[in-house]
Amino acid sequence: MKVYQENIKKYAAKTLRLKKVLNRVSLLRLSIFVISGAILITLFSVHLITPIFIVFPVSVICFALAVKHYNKIAYLRKHSAFLKKINESEIQREKCTLEEFDAGHQFINQNHPYISDLDIFGQHSIFQLVNRTTTESGMVRLSEWLAEPASNDEIHNRQNAIKELAQNLDWRQDFQASGMHFQNKKSDYKKLLDWVEKPVVLLKYQRIYLAVAIILSVLSVLGLYFLLNNLMSPTRYIYLSLLIVICL
Repeated sequence: MKVYQENIKKYAAKTLRLKKVLNRVSLLRLSIFVISGAILITLFSVHLITPIFIVFPVSVICFALAVKHYNKIAYLRKHSAFLKKINESEIQREKCTLEEFDAGHQFINQNHPYISDLDIFGQHSIFQLVNRTTTESGMVRLSEWLAEPASNDEIHNRQNAIKELAQNLDWRQDFQASGMHFQNKKSDYKKLLDWVEKPVVLLKYQRIYLAVAIILSVLSVLGLYFLLNNLMSPTRYIYLSLLIVICL
């Protein structure tokens, strides 16, 4: 239990530190957006076209890099929070405080020869103690392993795997936390398997998508043309607005 308590303190401190970094990156992202917008508006107002074609792509690249870095820090912060929760759950399991864990009621079969007698599923069950799955398919597979007998070779293979993984606590927890980013216990797993078996149909409305892409491309070119030819006209803001709407 001591190692779990130490991990909780470590990941709590890391989560707090990443939160501060995330706030700074968020402020940087906003600053890039505001400053870039102000520069572009100023250049438009004084009709400096060449600098616009330089500032705009540079601004987009800087903003994209800031967003990418923000998403990376946000992922790490969330990952640390998951690791903290995992260690808290391990302490709860050691104390046999299992109320908040999935009991696997959906896997209970009253006609099964030993599920009920051995408390495989249900409250305070083996399933609650051993379940570390983060996906519906993983949970289904675990329930099958607990409810169905295995061959001697399969049993030995599983025991060897357990012995190997038992020494790698950090790796196990990191692997579990990675799955928690996409956790969905009700993901229509069976419907997904049925969909995989159906014939592959990519871009069902391919002609419509192609036509829309061509139309938007033509409108973008026309909008840019009229904008450049009407920079001295009051209507330039109309063309600029239309161009922005088309690009979005």
